[in-house]
Formats: sequence, C-alpha cells, structure tokens
Amino acid sequence: MPNKHHRIFIQSESAFSGDTTIRRDAAIIAKNTQHVETIVKYEMFFIMGVVSTASVAAWGMVTGSDITFMYARNRKVADAAKELVATLLQELEQIKHYAPTLHGKIVELILAEGQNNAVGAVKKLPKTIVSDEKTQAQVAGIIFGKWAMPNGNPFSIWTVIGVVLSQAATKSITKYSDAYINAIDSRYKPLINDMKAIDPSRPASIQKPAQGLMLLMKEAGVTVTQTEASKILAEISGNKEKAYKNINNIVQAIDKFRKATNK
Repeated sequence: MPNKHHRIFIQSESAFSGDTTIRRDAAIIAKNTQHVETIVKYEMFFIMGVVSTASVAAWGMVTGSDITFMYARNRKVADAAKELVATLLQELEQIKHYAPTLHGKIVELILAEGQNNAVGAVKKLPKTIVSDEKTQAQVAGIIFGKWAMPNGNPFSIWTVIGVVLSQAATKSITKYSDAYINAIDSRYKPLINDMKAIDPSRPASIQKPAQGLMLLMKEAGVTVTQTEASKILAEISGNKEKAYKNINNIVQAIDKFRKATNK
C-alpha cells in the first residue's frame, strides 16, 4: 500500500479544480434531474436557463421543489415558452436591421435577471440563432423560471410597451379582441397620440413622447435614457410598417403565452 501514497503530481490549477469538483457537480446534476427519465440536449439548456433566474437553493426555498420536478409538472408552460421564444427570435432578428436601439432594449427587457450566455447570444443575434437549439432552450428556460416565481408574470409590462409602440407605429387605430389590450390602448391614449404626431424631420416632436417611453421602460426595470428613447421613436417613425408588423407579432405571441399559462 505505501507505494500508492506520497506521490507528487504536476497538474494545472484548472485541471485540479475539475478533478476535485466533478464528483460534487455530478451528484448535484443527478439529484436535480431525477424527475426527468431521459434528458435531451434541449432540456439540459432549458434547465440551465431556468437556473439563471435564481440559484438552485433559492428555487427550492421559493417553489418548494427542485427545478426538474417543476419542469416535469408544467410541460404545458414549458412548451408555451418554447413557442414564444421561436416568435421572439424571428421578430427580433428583423427589428435589429432597422431599429437596433429598440432591439437592444427588448432583449434587455426579455432577459432581465437571466444571467447566462443566452443573453450575449441573443444580443448578437446572427441569423443562425433563429434555429439555434441552445439559445432557444436557454431563453425558454429564463421565461419559465420567471413564470414559476411567486407572482411571476413575464412580459406583463412588455405587453403595455408593445401595444403603445405598435399603435404609435401606425396612423390607424388597431382594434384588438382582447379586453386587456383594449384597456391598455385606452389608458395610454395620450402617449400613443403623442407618438403618432412625431415628425422625424422635427426632432422637437420626439421629446415629449420620449419621456413617456422612458417611464414605461422604467416600470419594466429597463433603463432608457432620453437619447435612447428618442432614437427608438425615430427608428419606429422611419419604419412604421415594419415596426408595426414586428412589434404587433411579438405582442400577440406574448398575449398567447399569457393566456396559455393563466398569468
């Protein structure tokens, strides 16, 4: 036996760290995935996205169950999140081309509190991202994680912002069948009218509605400066038809998710 002890090993710090933590990590993963009989790559990245919304310990304390158990019990919500993400990524890719400032703030709004690589990936948003399984799964996991928290209601404020922006992007009054969205339209009608009156050739016409947009974004936890708000409104005003189509598609997708998840 003595020949098996007192040996000196030359090893890098990262390799040593990996050797000493791999068993612990494997045990945690095994424990947290015991409710999923077969875990596929999508589900792995989905769970990573969920974890990014809060620590594993916080999840257990807040929800009373581990992440995969919550996931297994709420597959309907997970599927709805996956469907929503597919729409978000497609629409965001188009928005980025003509409204980069708005694009960045929408991403920030959607992924607020989600701390993982999906955030950077979506901000860059190359065309391949639309069909990228890792990004889709992580973002869907972030949405699911927010939904599962007490009083979780992902994008409730975005619905307000989206309706206001989509209404402002067109001169006509758009009618929605959902009373909730109609109520938003009525409540924010002065701001919507201010936005509709914007003349891109007169920068002064953007100042007042920009202040209103700043307050809306602040409600959602996203910081927007006066300059950024003005840029967003200028981007929309210069591309009314495209902006209306893309933003309206996002609003409808989020509203569908809200109805499917009863939140």
